[in-house]
Amino acid sequence: MGVGPRSKSRLDDSAVLTHSLVDTHVTWAKSRGYADTMAQRVLQLMSDYGVDDCPLWHQRSETEVGLASAEELGLSRELRADLRDWNDEATADPLGESEQTAWSPERASQHRMRSFDLAVRVQIELGDDVDIWCGGRESFLEHAGLPGHPAVLLAGEQAGAAVDRSERGVTESATVAAMGGRPDTARAIIAWRQLTQRVGMPFGDSRTRARGLRAAGLLQRELSSCTIVFRAGARRESDYDRDDR
Repeated sequence: MGVGPRSKSRLDDSAVLTHSLVDTHVTWAKSRGYADTMAQRVLQLMSDYGVDDCPLWHQRSETEVGLASAEELGLSRELRADLRDWNDEATADPLGESEQTAWSPERASQHRMRSFDLAVRVQIELGDDVDIWCGGRESFLEHAGLPGHPAVLLAGEQAGAAVDRSERGVTESATVAAMGGRPDTARAIIAWRQLTQRVGMPFGDSRTRARGLRAAGLLQRELSSCTIVFRAGARRESDYDRDDR
């Protein structure tokens, strides 16, 4: 799927608009004293070997690298047990290891859907100071190169029910309806974005971000052949590198 000059122009315009919206929202937040409530830590939910009950990985930090500690984070016993079960399912029966252990597309999709349910619980337990990312083992662009298995990114600053669809290194804007999502899911995404804009933090507070994770989980259920990616509402990882954030 290629991007013509007109589509590329729209994407470039969208990128400019996104940064403008971010700048405006940050200025608004600072003017109301919310600057100190920015999330201080970013964690990505991702299964891997040897992580026990905390498959959460530090992102966007020069001082905190690798696997996070469940005890340090203060996660509840019940959530830690469910995180362990989710991670064990992925690592005990790895995708594609052999014909006997290879997952069906349905099972892989169910595992991804469950990741969003867990991410919601982690986000709520850890509160406003932590942004929880979910979906895809690597960054959005790295994961988006799989032919026949596009990645779909939900970002807070996009309009309406638009999403970023990326495949083979090409990214385009698409609507939830065009991707095959249900109207109820589109409405959930719109409601989350509207709420995010009303909360005095660039990506909303923890409950707002949890609402976005729930919407992403709904979309994952309906677009089982895609990998849904949620980064707390950020459209690109570099949004976290801005000096005024």
